[in-house]
Amino acid sequence: MPRKIPAAEKLDNESKQMTNPQSGNVLWFILIAVALLAALTMVISRSGSTVDQSGDVEQQRVKISQMLRYAKSLEAGVQQTRLRGVSENDMSFWHDSNGDNIENATDTYFNANCTVTDCHLFDVGGAGLTYSAPPSGISSATDWVFNGTNDILDVGTTAPDLILILPQISTSICAQINRMLETTYGGVESNVDFTAFDGTFTATETIDLAIGQQAGCIDYQNGPDVEPFFYQVLIKR
Repeated sequence: MPRKIPAAEKLDNESKQMTNPQSGNVLWFILIAVALLAALTMVISRSGSTVDQSGDVEQQRVKISQMLRYAKSLEAGVQQTRLRGVSENDMSFWHDSNGDNIENATDTYFNANCTVTDCHLFDVGGAGLTYSAPPSGISSATDWVFNGTNDILDVGTTAPDLILILPQISTSICAQINRMLETTYGGVESNVDFTAFDGTFTATETIDLAIGQQAGCIDYQNGPDVEPFFYQVLIKR
């Protein structure tokens, strides 16, 4: 004979049936909220990384712009000095690097051909330029190289050009320099001479990858390492 279910038990069963779906819905909403919170956190994290990267690139561009402006100011100073009748062999890039304010024959960039102030690039009596170290964060090198032993291929004749070099630039900075200059280079240069200019032009190496471009950044194979360098032609010969 079927058991007769008391009214109180019926009410309890109906209450459980009504309560269980609501509990499931609440749990579902909690899981959705957790998932949305995780997705939002991921988006914010990615946005922050993108902002940081954009900020780094912008800082690089600012420093590169400073470097390029300085290189062009040196080129202009050299040209002005030549217009005043100073020979390219007489130009002196000597600057007070050791702080004694005395030019000695043993100093880097001492040019025995330059015997008056007119031929000094970094002298108020000459070009009146101020020597400035490379912007921080561009290169691990602390000084520019003024050089007269490399021929930039297809710039002027096959004679060595007077160029400004900044060695030891990072690969990312090098790529940014070329983007800003709208130049492209393929391959790695293995023969570059970094001798300081002392008034003598000596045909030592040819920078083949330059191919007619008067400024840019090129990868240089220095032993086992690739060390990009920036160059700016000051006098094409």
